[in-house]
Amino acid sequence: MDKNQILLDLANLIQDNEQEIIRRNKIDLENAVNIDATLVDRLKVDEKKVAAMVQAVQEVISIEDPENKVLSEYVHPNGIKVVNKIVPFGNILIIYESRPDVTIEAAISAFKAGNRIFLKGGKEAVNSNKFLVKLWHEALEKNGADKDYVTYLDLNREATQNLIEKNPHRVDLIIPRGGEGLINYIKSNTNVPLLVSGRGNNFIYIHEDADFDMAVDLILNGKSRLSVCNAIDKVLFNTQIPDLEDMMPSLLNRLEEAGINVLGTNAICEINSSIQLEQDEDVFYEEFLSAKILFSTVNSAEEA
Repeated sequence: MDKNQILLDLANLIQDNEQEIIRRNKIDLENAVNIDATLVDRLKVDEKKVAAMVQAVQEVISIEDPENKVLSEYVHPNGIKVVNKIVPFGNILIIYESRPDVTIEAAISAFKAGNRIFLKGGKEAVNSNKFLVKLWHEALEKNGADKDYVTYLDLNREATQNLIEKNPHRVDLIIPRGGEGLINYIKSNTNVPLLVSGRGNNFIYIHEDADFDMAVDLILNGKSRLSVCNAIDKVLFNTQIPDLEDMMPSLLNRLEEAGINVLGTNAICEINSSIQLEQDEDVFYEEFLSAKILFSTVNSAEEA
């Protein structure tokens, strides 16, 4: 099986079907009622996202095939040859929310490494996901490969719980792609090993010698997309920043214009009383994925 040729055909199919992918996605967007705005943002597929899918496939094509790569080998004194090499996990289940691009971007790496992939996407993206899996199958079958290398699981809540708890497909690894709630639920309800990617809750620290105008731009940029896992949630201001009290209103005005609700600790609210007081310490450990940001103060980079 020529994995790179399959991936190349997949990239071409995605490019050639750009408008149909977007059309299918519009159906999902129209059906996306009563779901969080950040999930809608993740759900949307436009020309830029289609191009990113194609680029992701091309990047994986350029990577050396890791399957069966020998890392080291030696002959034991008893005559046995010992070989350390890379082998596939086997069956990988990827569970994800909203983002149709995961149907391509997460699956291509697993496929290149020689694994079979089970995809369980969110019901809000079912039309987009099923069409992208159809393209997967076309690329596989064109090259004489088994289309079951990529399987889409269109399951209701009860069947999904059974999938996680009883592992009917005998998967060897689960990769959850979503928020803390999804990851914790899977952790608590399966015996299958998990590969958990990095999650959000990102902080930015403003040093006393920082260019404050640049800091403002970084904060606004870091909050320009609410649904991404690298969005800024917390800003820690050094207490020695000159004229912080005078500069804070300009930052607050720009955040207000962007529709961002600003919360603050006691120390921050003493600097500017218009900021909404937040006294719950647990909020520091929370990934927001919403139009809010928390301000606090520290005395040093070490404390930050």
